[in-house]
Amino acid sequence: MAYPRVTLTVGDMTKTYKHTTDQTVAELLKIVETGDDVLITRDGKPIAVLTAALPTPQAVASMKAFDIPDSFYENLPGY
Repeated sequence: MAYPRVTLTVGDMTKTYKHTTDQTVAELLKIVETGDDVLITRDGKPIAVLTAALPTPQAVASMKAFDIPDSFYENLPGY
């Protein structure tokens, strides 16, 4: 699959591709995995930033569901 021509900026490095390919996308993902963001522009105008996804915080991932009893709300004003 071929994608349209884009310019990519990583830090101080800029590279223009006439046609990006799946291989180019794989290279970009490797860059993002190392912690760098990739600015994607078309005709000099920013169109997207490729950045790493945020990991799920362990505290939230390990949280267990619980029910709040009605008695909790009894002393709250306006309840």
